[in-house]
Amino acid sequence: MYKKNKPVPQKNIEPQLNDRRLQLQHEAAEVSCEYKLDDYDIQELVFEKYCAKFPDTHIIDILKMIRAQRSDGKEFLVYYTQEEVTDSIQFKRLTFSRSRIGFHAKVTGIPEYDSYGTLTGYDIGTPLTVFDIPFEPEAVKKIIASARSGPRILIVGTAASRGENPMAGSYYDCPNLEHGLYGDLDSLISAGKLGYLTTDPSRYQEFLNVRAANLNHGNTKENDSKPKEK
Repeated sequence: MYKKNKPVPQKNIEPQLNDRRLQLQHEAAEVSCEYKLDDYDIQELVFEKYCAKFPDTHIIDILKMIRAQRSDGKEFLVYYTQEEVTDSIQFKRLTFSRSRIGFHAKVTGIPEYDSYGTLTGYDIGTPLTVFDIPFEPEAVKKIIASARSGPRILIVGTAASRGENPMAGSYYDCPNLEHGLYGDLDSLISAGKLGYLTTDPSRYQEFLNVRAANLNHGNTKENDSKPKEK
């Protein structure tokens, strides 16, 4: 009589620090602070260990992408995902939502010491907004191609320089992916302000046509106002 083989029990997966956590710890140490792992950190690290162990079952859905422009003109990518991996030994399915990729707030506090030189605390200050992924359309397309679905939302706007939010001021939903990837960002933001970013791609083209006509009309008026040479 044959006995049915029982599945091999899954050993506890020890979380190890990833590059992002090491970077956060290093940045905190620079201002004499300590970055302590919270529940979200532990969940992410454990999930990544499962992904490394069962890569063929790892599925990514992109929920939101942001194309953000800094004051110096440089553009960056921030995105959010819903991910899933399946333990192919126990057939246990795990899901994890990455709250953001490509952006983090850097602590800029000032440590406080007593007369003996012992650290007594620190003023955390206003975190510096740090972007990790330069915006390159072809690189973004590769990220999208590696996912099962998404992005469901594409946002364009101005990047923050301080604080724990990647965006500063108003930002706009860009329903057309091609426009969001390849359009001039200043034009997209202006079109968003005027309500031209809709599911109908012709509306954005209409905005570009109107703007070009206005610029041409302005140049014509300027030329007409100049004194003609005799």
